[in-house]
Amino acid sequence: MSLADAQDIFWIQLFHLLALTLTLWINTNLILRTQKSVLLKRYIFLQVCLILWIICKMLKTIAPNVTLRWIFIVIQYIGVSFIGVCFFHFVYYLVFRRNPGKAILRVLYYLSLLTFIFISTNPLHHLFYSTFDFYGDTFGPLFYWHALFTYLMILSSIVMLIMGMVRQKTKSQQEQLLTAAALFPLLFNILYIAGFIEPVFDYTPIAITISLFFLAFAAFRYHFLGVLPIAYNTIITGLESPIIILDRRNQLLYGEEKLVSHVIDRSADHVFSFEDREYRIINISHKKKQTLYHLSDISFLRSLQREQSTANEKLKKLTGQIQLNNAKRLELVASETMNHARRELHDLLGHSLTQIILLLQSAKLLSAHNSSEAYTAIIQAEQVCIKCLEDTDNIEHYVFKPQTLLSESLHQLAESFSSMNFTIEPTLQGSECPLDPGLISALYRCCQEGITNAVKHGHASKVDLVLQFRNDKLILIIADNGCGSTDYSPGQGLTMMTDRLLPWSAVLRHESSYGEGFLLSISCPLK
Repeated sequence: MSLADAQDIFWIQLFHLLALTLTLWINTNLILRTQKSVLLKRYIFLQVCLILWIICKMLKTIAPNVTLRWIFIVIQYIGVSFIGVCFFHFVYYLVFRRNPGKAILRVLYYLSLLTFIFISTNPLHHLFYSTFDFYGDTFGPLFYWHALFTYLMILSSIVMLIMGMVRQKTKSQQEQLLTAAALFPLLFNILYIAGFIEPVFDYTPIAITISLFFLAFAAFRYHFLGVLPIAYNTIITGLESPIIILDRRNQLLYGEEKLVSHVIDRSADHVFSFEDREYRIINISHKKKQTLYHLSDISFLRSLQREQSTANEKLKKLTGQIQLNNAKRLELVASETMNHARRELHDLLGHSLTQIILLLQSAKLLSAHNSSEAYTAIIQAEQVCIKCLEDTDNIEHYVFKPQTLLSESLHQLAESFSSMNFTIEPTLQGSECPLDPGLISALYRCCQEGITNAVKHGHASKVDLVLQFRNDKLILIIADNGCGSTDYSPGQGLTMMTDRLLPWSAVLRHESSYGEGFLLSISCPLK
């Protein structure tokens, strides 16, 4: 081997090693930074063909004998035979987001497979390599057919990519220039195969590597096999909220060209009208010497605002009427609250004072005979006073909670007077049935009022509470053994009792005779 041959081998290995390093570096970055998809698989198949080509070309150059050299050439042509079809398949999916027809793919891949078969069987027919030995070779007719087929695949792929950009109305001059730049290495290689230039060695894999580098950079400079860059404009113009992307010279990259003049040198929140639509700039961002304007179509919102203005006028009138009604309701609620507080205060004070009077009377009678019991009665009277004061402070929120059964509430009322010099005898007649809590409360209050009147006016020492349940009504009798009277008129207590019973359609009757006590009778229908 001469010094010149050694230098040639050195430069062949060096350039191919650089091409291999560049290819591996680009592909490693793409695969690591790319979402997994069918497009990525197509790209990987293409790169495997290229890498296999470069590696085997380096190995055949330094093969020690003709047999190994031929083995590496056969393995090399596994990649070379399929690289054109893989490139076409990759670009077709990149542009159209689908595979070519099955029939087309079958024909193209079968042609590539047939080419490889002819190459691997070349020693039998010498149609691919006319001559082949350790020091050199010459090409046969099948080689030029294979080269023509491969470059037709690659050139048609580049044309398809450029046409896709034109169809999608891509405005990026950088992407178009990068795509055009990929044609120069291919053109150089075509001239080499045609014999117009004679380089030191076969630059074909290096030229393919450079072409794929430019194309990959042009196609994946934004999303790395994610969203197709040439389809950006279609995607962006189809967004509900328009987006305008300008370069540093305010030239449109993506978006609706008619809107550009309305957004340049404008600030966020700027509102403008275009044709029959209204827009507002909601955000402006700058990145990599590009400016993105994010717009919002507020036409529908403005229409709603006009409708709302009309509706507001109607609402003002309705609001005035509602306010008038609310004022009346507030007056009614205030009146009802006042009446409720007045009734509760009357019942609370009447009941508490009655107990205090009875306790003090007991203390007075016991003071001469049993001072300890008299003291106990005074203490109880004090406790009743304290409890009465607490309930009076919260009279607006004071609510009496009766027992589940009326008879239980009446027995509870009787027990509250058990320690006093006063007797209450509750009696139940018939089968008691559950009553509405409101009715139980009203009847309980009537009993309290009856007891208060018996002590206050009749000076009674005993009250009988008789509760009768009949088929269709209940009767509650409140009778005391007081002095009675033939000359009396209903006062505030009896009036409040009548008001309490009105919601229940109950009837209150009262009668009294001198020396015969006082009797109250309440008749209430059972629903």
